[in-house]
Amino acid sequence: MLGGGDLVVLLDLLPDETAGARLSDDIRLSAELTEHRPRVVGLTRVGHSFDHQALAAAGIERTLYKPPRPKKLVAALFPEDPDHTPIAARRNRRGRYRILVADDNPINQKVAIGQLRSLGHSAEAVADGMEVLVALKSRQYDLILMDCQMPGMNGYDATAEIRRRYTGDDRRPVVAMTAGARAADRERCLAAGMDDYLPKPVTIEQLEMVLNRWLGTPPEALQGAVVAAMESVANPILDPLVVASLRLLQQGARGVDLHADVVVPFMSAAPERLKSIRNATASGDWEMVRRTVHTLRGSAGTLGATRISEVCLTLEDAAEIGKSDADALNNLADELQDACAALDLAFRTNP
Repeated sequence: MLGGGDLVVLLDLLPDETAGARLSDDIRLSAELTEHRPRVVGLTRVGHSFDHQALAAAGIERTLYKPPRPKKLVAALFPEDPDHTPIAARRNRRGRYRILVADDNPINQKVAIGQLRSLGHSAEAVADGMEVLVALKSRQYDLILMDCQMPGMNGYDATAEIRRRYTGDDRRPVVAMTAGARAADRERCLAAGMDDYLPKPVTIEQLEMVLNRWLGTPPEALQGAVVAAMESVANPILDPLVVASLRLLQQGARGVDLHADVVVPFMSAAPERLKSIRNATASGDWEMVRRTVHTLRGSAGTLGATRISEVCLTLEDAAEIGKSDADALNNLADELQDACAALDLAFRTNP
């Protein structure tokens, strides 16, 4: 078994090539092995002739002369397919890496993927810790951005399981990416086995620094673009640095339509989230209040609506001890209205 769950069979084709082909066909069709999609590499000797078409039909994708040279053996085991290239080999390449984003918030997923792709990387998203483990079985990822508070298996438990399963050269860097802003949050992330910590909202510059630290990604000259973008942001309702960083995602041929893909969903969901918080508060369902407020805080922070994040933190702290805060709840309604208007203006008029 190779890293990431790939199975390669080295099959000696001598002295009976026909028997080797039959065995390869049996391996390929075996119900016990179909989940791992085995690849079969045949071994033969110099001067021995064989039927290439018959071997290919039996599922033998290539052949090597015995004893195989190290470079040719490595090339056979790890073909030029990013899904089958070991982590160490991919890290020697400049530029493109595959990142897994684990976050149950669709808005946070879209922004993180947009940021990573704008930096030239490949990115995919899952919504909980169990989905992280499933994804790691089927593909190789260079780094995992892990939210901590997800439904089902949370980020802490998922990281602990990753550390148990993947060691040595297969060890993946796990970076916490969470709305928790306290020193205790960072300490808990590191104690769980995470390698680094990014408090939300995560700017593209912070993200690039973390990638550079753990993967050796060449830093890009983004500072000038950020400064230029910040000059046009004068609305105190939103964090200018976060807005400027998000606007960078709208540039270039693969620019993200932040207004349609991120801002509009946030605006559409805001009234229902506020209603859910009010109803849960009235019924004393403090866990529902905490979860809903936490989700809203994460989305708002990602979009630079820091005033909403601050109010949500107050409500979240109150819910954790089973109390309501009427003033904060009323303030949240006002802040949501202002932030939605500001976000609509900021991203609709700045394509």
